[in-house]
Amino acid sequence: MTLSLAARLTAALTAVVITLTLLTVTLMGLSLRSRVEAEMASSLSRDVTRWQALKDQELRVLVELGRVAAANPAFTAAFAEEHAEADALLHEQRTVLGVDLLALVGVDGTVIASTGERTLPGMEKVMRQQGQVLLPASAAPLFAVAQPLQSNGLPVGFLVVGAELGGEDLRRLGEGSEELEALLHVGPRLVARSVRDVQAKALLAAAGAGGANGAEVDAGGVSLHVSRVPVGEGLELVLARGAQAEWARMRGTLMGVLG
Repeated sequence: MTLSLAARLTAALTAVVITLTLLTVTLMGLSLRSRVEAEMASSLSRDVTRWQALKDQELRVLVELGRVAAANPAFTAAFAEEHAEADALLHEQRTVLGVDLLALVGVDGTVIASTGERTLPGMEKVMRQQGQVLLPASAAPLFAVAQPLQSNGLPVGFLVVGAELGGEDLRRLGEGSEELEALLHVGPRLVARSVRDVQAKALLAAAGAGGANGAEVDAGGVSLHVSRVPVGEGLELVLARGAQAEWARMRGTLMGVLG
């Protein structure tokens, strides 16, 4: 039976409408995916900015503590004392100041006395610029500053003040943001973690294999957008966010279009 002209026109128009609808949905899906990726990149960028703000705040505190402590003449006099006496002074004052490290360092970078390890990679950078990282072999990394010490107007060394970089930093970073996953690591060694929906080792492996900052990776079956932030001396901060909430909104939008 030959279809009437009206039937053929109806079929053609229906096909056009279906094609246009599918094309619209496809383009909207691509647009929304791009929007989700942009939102994830923006959120991670804000996380990085917040991390830097927290470190800047901690730097100001450490600098002020170092300035106040360096006014104590006992620290300058300690350079002429036995190591045991200098160590005792540092341990006592560390408790008073509420910091994680106090160290007396000669002008050549030699650690004279310390409340922690005496071998502290990164010390030369701390002596040159405030707010650098010290990386003890067996203890937590430290965010540190160095306050010059003088005797009779001549430099005798530095008083180094440090605070541990670890779980407390990640806790403060994640306040008010349940979706944020974060960890600190040096190579394969995990220093601290704050993760909920993913295993820390899976996140570390995925971040190492990922591409540019903000890229989407598979971390043990969990899809995350990841950003990596160098902290210093090989210490790295890994930040990750899942896009589930954004994708849920996208699905709602598509369902609204499809009716």
